Amino acid sequence: MTHDPTDQYLPRGEFSFLSLSIGAMIRVLYYRLRGMRPVRVGHCKQCGACCRNLHLFHRGKWIQTRRQFKRMIAECPEYERFEIMDDPGMLLLFSCRFLSEDNICQDYENRPSACLEYPTLDLHLRSKVLYPNCGYSFKMVKDFGKTMKAVAHIQEQAEDKEDADE
Repeated sequence: MTHDPTDQYLPRGEFSFLSLSIGAMIRVLYYRLRGMRPVRVGHCKQCGACCRNLHLFHRGKWIQTRRQFKRMIAECPEYERFEIMDDPGMLLLFSCRFLSEDNICQDYENRPSACLEYPTLDLHLRSKVLYPNCGYSFKMVKDFGKTMKAVAHIQEQAEDKEDADE
């Protein structure tokens, strides 16, 4: 599995910066220039909305056809838990078969990455709004890696100055 340099901003797995919309690319570049990155915060309130109305993403692409979904299941059988609810001609809309009437996942321990990682940073980058009762949100934070590089650079400069003074 190859990782794009934008992985710190995007969901895990195979993902191409070029598959982002122009708006999402601009957001990624803006965040990088500002030394910031979006981080998912909060917790699941078990409203079940994300389990009833979701789009699936596989191999860097949103699932748009039944054929793509069948190929996805052939590669990742754990996605058989999802059933197609609607085919509006763009992205297929799915629902999870393991969601009980009281919004509890009946197979929580074995849930796939789409569930584990919800909401993904990809949703944020594409300006998708989370469900109203969702306990998650995205918060902008300083990119710790960039901060540490800056500190290391300052330390190196100080050491170089000390060596030059000796």
